[in-house]
Amino acid sequence: KFIRITKITEIVVMLLVCVAFYFSSLTMLMAIIFLMGTQSAFFGPVKFSILPELVRWADHSGEKQFNLEKANGSVEMGTFLAILLGNIVGCAIMKLEGPQITLVSLIFPSLAILGFLASTQIKLLPGGIQNLRASAIEHRSIWKVIANDGVQMLNFSLITWFWFLALIIMTILPGRCRDYFGQDENMLMILNAVTSVGIGLGSFISGTFSETLYKRNIPTMLRALQAGALLLLASSNLIIFTIGLLCASFLAGFDIVRLFTRMLHRVADNQRSQIVAASSVITSGAMFISAGLCAAAKNHITYVLLALGVGQAIFTMLGYKQERPCDRTQR
Repeated sequence: KFIRITKITEIVVMLLVCVAFYFSSLTMLMAIIFLMGTQSAFFGPVKFSILPELVRWADHSGEKQFNLEKANGSVEMGTFLAILLGNIVGCAIMKLEGPQITLVSLIFPSLAILGFLASTQIKLLPGGIQNLRASAIEHRSIWKVIANDGVQMLNFSLITWFWFLALIIMTILPGRCRDYFGQDENMLMILNAVTSVGIGLGSFISGTFSETLYKRNIPTMLRALQAGALLLLASSNLIIFTIGLLCASFLAGFDIVRLFTRMLHRVADNQRSQIVAASSVITSGAMFISAGLCAAAKNHITYVLLALGVGQAIFTMLGYKQERPCDRTQR
């Protein structure tokens, strides 16, 4: 029910988008972006917390097994393919003027309505805690659960690092295009497409072949390769940069499925949405810091990328110590 409520809210916000485009109001559009972020803050935790329950329901129904890794992989792949489509449509809309923009803006509420219709197909499930109230005590108890679990703390750190990297890469792409690869917006769209396809493909493969790959500790080896891929992003050669971008995106998409699955496995059912929300809070802070870092070091982006490669190597070493114990706990 909560998902459907958030989707109805999304329809209202998307209708405001049409109004903002009609009046060409930049201020209103900025306010709508804030509202979209707020709506996503409510939707994200319930989306991931309900996933294990839906998978469990599917297994008990006698249908073909659909494990949590595969479900997470499908969600992540769909998310980044939607980002890819949004980038393509957005670049096309940027070339429109006047009444054409207002007419095309009807796409947004239409998509929101489709999202609501899709939400009506989700199986209704009982709530985890009926009388839960937001309070300082509840917040402290959740953070205590996280702090007392070393594997979960590392998991949170790696998820935060993923979004920290993702935002920095997406932020520097326009500047790299302008300085090294030409100012054509089509090139920027292609590089955004490479990023989205890479993450989506990595998520799909991680979810599909999880059983085989995780038993061989493949994720740790791929994190090490990702450190090398990030170093390639410091290159001013378009081919090398694109290869590095594709590899880094693919490896990040592969890893994020494992991290989300592990996070959902290690919490009680009645704390799942709160843990996901806590992860979102930490991630938002990291994304804010990454945006500030890019702004402060806009003339030294190459050094920032080199530092990211070193940071990835450090997280790889930290993750290796926990990967084996986690596998035994999860399986």
